[in-house]
Amino acid sequence: MGKIRKTAPKPKPAKVKIGKPSKPASTLPPGGVQEYWETRHRQKAGSLQAAGRIKLSEADNRRDYAVKREQIAEVLPSGGGTLLVAGCGTGELIGLYLDKGFQVVALDFIVEAVEAARRRYGRQIVAHVADITDWQTEVKFDVVVCIDVLLHVVDDKKWREFLRLTAQERLKPGGVLVVLDHLVGRPAASQSYVRLRTQDQYKEAAAAVGLNLLQHKRFNLPSEGVHKNLLVFEQVSD
Repeated sequence: MGKIRKTAPKPKPAKVKIGKPSKPASTLPPGGVQEYWETRHRQKAGSLQAAGRIKLSEADNRRDYAVKREQIAEVLPSGGGTLLVAGCGTGELIGLYLDKGFQVVALDFIVEAVEAARRRYGRQIVAHVADITDWQTEVKFDVVVCIDVLLHVVDDKKWREFLRLTAQERLKPGGVLVVLDHLVGRPAASQSYVRLRTQDQYKEAAAAVGLNLLQHKRFNLPSEGVHKNLLVFEQVSD
């Protein structure tokens, strides 16, 4: 008669401590969007990551900026004139506007960004620390450009106010607004510092304040691997 093998006892399941559910990590510091961009510009000073894509290398950011520059150059009016940069960052694209013969006024709400643009271009530009959604001016411009900025204006009221101010107080009659954004097929919920909108939302809001959509170009960024939408509006006089 053979020996009977004893079956090893089954291990007892480990006790799991049940605690309070963890809170989702906030993507913004306590000071909100303002503090986020101030910190980013200080930490990434001198790098394209300050105003470009923080997860891309310097070379990859430069590659994508080159594509943006080419696309924007194709829609800018010829003959120069006055141009307002609404949200200039460190001024990576300002050289394009100067090369096109424009007199440039630049805005950004981050002091470090404006100081970087001033160091880069000196007296070639006039730069102000100001919020693009409420900056007041008596000067009217031939062109206003707003590149990769409005998707960070998550408040729809402020977004609409920017369009109204641009159409009614910043552009000359027949002036042009150039917007670079990332449009989606249907409205998306606001995130902490990103609000993705549709072409129809832009067209409706723009038409309500006297801006007519002239052109819409879609193109891809090779490094970031996403599409971008270039919208060109004309100010329609009353």
